[in-house]
Amino acid sequence: HLEAVPKGATILVLRTEHLAEDWNAAERVVSGRENILGEDQAIFPHNNVNSNSDEKAKHLSDESRVLVCEKLCNEIQVYKKILSSAINLNEKQMKQSLEELKETCPVEAMAATCGDPLPDITEKLVKGRGYEKEKIPEPFTGEISVGRAVYSQPPHPYELAWPKLRLPSYMRKDPEYDLNLAPKDKKTCFVHVGKTAGSTIGCAIGFNLHCATKIKAPGLLPRYATNMFHAQMYDCHDDSAYFVFVVRNPLDRLVSAFNYDKPSDWDDFRKNFGEKHYNFRKRLYRDCPFESMEDVARLGLSNRGTASGECMRRAAASIEGTEHFGCHSYFNYQYHLEAVPANATLMTIRTEHLVEDYNSVEYHLGGEPQVLGPNQTVLAHNNENKVTGDELKHLSEESKKLVCDKLCNEIQVYKEILRRSINLSEEQVEESIRELSESCPRETAASTCVQPLPNITDKLVNGRGYISSKKGRRRE
Repeated sequence: HLEAVPKGATILVLRTEHLAEDWNAAERVVSGRENILGEDQAIFPHNNVNSNSDEKAKHLSDESRVLVCEKLCNEIQVYKKILSSAINLNEKQMKQSLEELKETCPVEAMAATCGDPLPDITEKLVKGRGYEKEKIPEPFTGEISVGRAVYSQPPHPYELAWPKLRLPSYMRKDPEYDLNLAPKDKKTCFVHVGKTAGSTIGCAIGFNLHCATKIKAPGLLPRYATNMFHAQMYDCHDDSAYFVFVVRNPLDRLVSAFNYDKPSDWDDFRKNFGEKHYNFRKRLYRDCPFESMEDVARLGLSNRGTASGECMRRAAASIEGTEHFGCHSYFNYQYHLEAVPANATLMTIRTEHLVEDYNSVEYHLGGEPQVLGPNQTVLAHNNENKVTGDELKHLSEESKKLVCDKLCNEIQVYKEILRRSINLSEEQVEESIRELSESCPRETAASTCVQPLPNITDKLVNGRGYISSKKGRRRE
């Protein structure tokens, strides 16, 4: 049974001698609920008892016990491995079972190896577990293994849309999560909009992003968030039950995206990312006099700006997301919202309220409402731009007004995401709108903008992976 489970499987254990105690410990891991079975529980009658066996049939003399324990040595080592692998048992409970085992098989309980080698049960696995021989990826090594199977994950939607491309490793879930186990009515697409603390959430729920720690969040969301959508990597199923967005004050997100997308070492960037992305950024950051968002506003948006006419046009386009100068600015809220299905059910985690909103998403998935407590350490700050100083984040009041004016449509989309999110209350939505109004009061209060919402059809075709009857499948 231990070798037949998937390689690296996460194991919970119920010990026959401590059923209710271990059931409660397993329940705590799965749902966060404590002591679900009380001391007076009557759920565990003894089923499947061999009523034909009398006491004589159960008796072993001391000499016979020694002989049987010797032949059981390898099985005892496997039993100990199962106990030590169980995430619901603590060290004290494991020692407790070891002490109980020592009463019957003391030599084997204390041993680390046995006189006979561990049997090679490959043929048993092939016949019983259902493998074909060539599909057992883990050969027998003579050591006790937690799983020799590698489960086959479902195909990635991104690779189905772009057959010649391979989904990057950072878009994939950690192998410890079996994507086949997420219930269809809970399967969740994680929508990672750049510079919103999306890497922080993504790492916590098991995606291989820029993770500062390997600590994973408890609860259901890490198991149900099977796929991710980030920028031009749409790897989600359109029939996903939920689409969980991570969002941030649009002005703060824009400033962070501008600074993050600006290369600190141009030669190094060109070498690592190639001519295409080098030219994207060069057109805004090198060919125009924009060192900061303050420069974009003062030199590129103001009537008194001294940038060239072309650089002024690029300044506006960079904020509106209508031209590609950097991935985090270009793939904005409008793009991510229009790329998901029109009838998608949304949930949202706000950067300014990470723990509160993470807990509300968890609760809507059927989990513990306070899965992350006030002293949680799971949501570390990942992918932070440590190069950017405070001077590059500063916007004068005049510049803020100019940038907010160009951000108007993006602000309306941000408000729509909040209002469509089933995990946010009306009070929470209004809270975020009030917070935004401190930065962009006029645009926050508005329901329409002077400039029409951009038509981003080509961006969706090229980035999201649609098939266009006129343009066919292409990538730029």
